[in-house]
Amino acid sequence: MYAASKRSLELVSEALRLEMVPLGVKVVTLITGAVKSRGQTYFGDFKLPPTSKYLAIEDAIANRARGGDGFARMDTERYAEHVVKDVLRGATGRLWVGNIATVTKWTSALLPDSLIVSLPLLLHTPACPADERLGQGSGERHWTRRDAQRINLCRKFRAGYL
Repeated sequence: MYAASKRSLELVSEALRLEMVPLGVKVVTLITGAVKSRGQTYFGDFKLPPTSKYLAIEDAIANRARGGDGFARMDTERYAEHVVKDVLRGATGRLWVGNIATVTKWTSALLPDSLIVSLPLLLHTPACPADERLGQGSGERHWTRRDAQRINLCRKFRAGYL
């Protein structure tokens, strides 16, 4: 829902930009990549409800909420300077600013959605608990249904399905 709402606002902003051109009003849509922020500090005590279906991967979710996705983040002041510079020079339309913003821009424009969904697995796979293949290994491990659910949730989370 988070990504969908961001994309919806981007489309509304682009429509507004096109409608405002005849009136001489410039509209800028800021698409932010990875930027350092205090927002990631609010998740220090992250806990899911005890009945959550995602409890098996709580650590991985908390790590991502804290910015532990493996991507370097642009310094906040550098980000702000970049945005102000672009706006003052008269930029209009979409501005892609922040670490990995340009990569995201081009991959979303050039690659099919089915491949984009797989990119997190291909480019970066954060550590997940119980990340072994089911049914393989020394044979000493007896897999439970909960182990299988945990591994499957983790794999879906990595792939961006959750």
